[in-house]
Amino acid sequence: MIGRTRGASEAENADVGVDAVIQGPHGPVPVRRYAPPVSTALVGSVSLEPAPIVWVHGGAFVKGGLDLPETHEVALALAAAGFTVITVDYRLTSIPGLSRFGRTAASTGRIHFPVPVDDVVAVVRAVQGEFGDGVILGGASAGACLSAGAVLRLAHGGAEPLRGVFFAYGLFHASLPERSRELRSRLRGRRRFTHTPPCCSTR
Repeated sequence: MIGRTRGASEAENADVGVDAVIQGPHGPVPVRRYAPPVSTALVGSVSLEPAPIVWVHGGAFVKGGLDLPETHEVALALAAAGFTVITVDYRLTSIPGLSRFGRTAASTGRIHFPVPVDDVVAVVRAVQGEFGDGVILGGASAGACLSAGAVLRLAHGGAEPLRGVFFAYGLFHASLPERSRELRSRLRGRRRFTHTPPCCSTR
């Protein structure tokens, strides 16, 4: 069982699970489990228990965590609607010289693709192992991109089909469009890295 949940005595709000870890290919992945209140009516009065949701936060791949409102508040709302929710504290990528955004290379080493996707896939597989009736995977912004990548990885790896997916305001391009010279001239600070493909970076 992933994590532990507190008793339902805290009534109207969803119960927040004690933080736990799942072992992934790059080491432990922190997660947090949210259980719906016992008294919560299932969405749409469906008689079957809804599939658990694995929720992946955003943050431009370089910041965020389990306490981010996009993680915590969304999970609380989903749990209050009757879903079990597992949030993922995947490894954040590092950008040299931008230590205030995410974890620095000095503290975590250089993190880059495919490490965050590997973390998400490891959590989904663990949740699939616990819940035999399927899993829903969702994410926002960077988390939507990582979730989409995880869906492809799981499908190509022959994993059990997901019950559903939902991606909120992600960025999905088969190939990144080239930025105009005018747009590149307006980019400052970290946006020179996060808003401009390497092929179009200014020097």
